[in-house]
Amino acid sequence: MKTIFSILFLSLLLPAGIFAQDMQPPPPIDNEFFNNSVGDWVADEYEMMGMKWTEEVNISWALNKQFIVITTKSKSDKGVPYESIGYMTVDKEGSTKTYFFDNWGMEGITEFTGKIDGNISTMEGGNKWMKSKGKMTIEKGVMTNEMTFTMPGPDGKDVTQDMKIVYKKK
Repeated sequence: MKTIFSILFLSLLLPAGIFAQDMQPPPPIDNEFFNNSVGDWVADEYEMMGMKWTEEVNISWALNKQFIVITTKSKSDKGVPYESIGYMTVDKEGSTKTYFFDNWGMEGITEFTGKIDGNISTMEGGNKWMKSKGKMTIEKGVMTNEMTFTMPGPDGKDVTQDMKIVYKKK
């Protein structure tokens, strides 16, 4: 019985081990939008939900340049903090997938899908609380994020807001 088990174990494990030796991660992503987005950014003051916000963003490469990591720190004029970390990737056709995690915890996890074309990234998605559609453009050290989001208002009815945030590269 031990012999049969050993033969079966080796016949399953050996090919997997050989295959694993040939596996390599994909080459690093080379994408104009991603390359231009990497760095530190500071937003012009903007308004959202009746408050004025300031914001800093750091975008860096991670995991063999398969993802950009977007770290955001914001604060409203009423002292409300907001922090998030996002992971975004793109395939050869320019399709993107992005996940954001923020200081609202499980309920704030947001998923987006989209498309990159040159210096423009469009995306659509949301979470339990809101749905969002947006376009981000990067030109000459200026990143502009234009978005429309819909979320329930205090009365339970959907409220839609258009927003524009302009960032300048440090």
